[in-house]
Amino acid sequence: MKSGYFPGYLFVSMDLDRDRWRPIEGTVGVLRIIKGADRPLPVPAGLVEMLLSATGPDGVLSLADPVTKPGQEVRITRGPFADQLAVVERSSGEDRVRVLLSVLGQRAPVEIVRHDLAVS
Repeated sequence: MKSGYFPGYLFVSMDLDRDRWRPIEGTVGVLRIIKGADRPLPVPAGLVEMLLSATGPDGVLSLADPVTKPGQEVRITRGPFADQLAVVERSSGEDRVRVLLSVLGQRAPVEIVRHDLAVS
């Protein structure tokens, strides 16, 4: 992925309870693993998928709002509605999107921070 957003970073998918991650620290070119409590820190759910969905065919990452199309299905990645699917109703400001969330069989409008959505 060509981008200036995360230079030098490599995102690795693994199960920290099953996979051996310590050998990665000894890999040529790896400076360090970002850790907390002596374990690698996971990125928020949906972040890598959001980055991949915002990457064009040329491999360039563009965070110029991929989630603005009314009717588009999205997944909420953070907050009290994390991992819920919703449908974009409209943009409601520079940093917010109004989505329709299914709650008890009805669609409820919810304002969500744009960065907390991933294209599903």
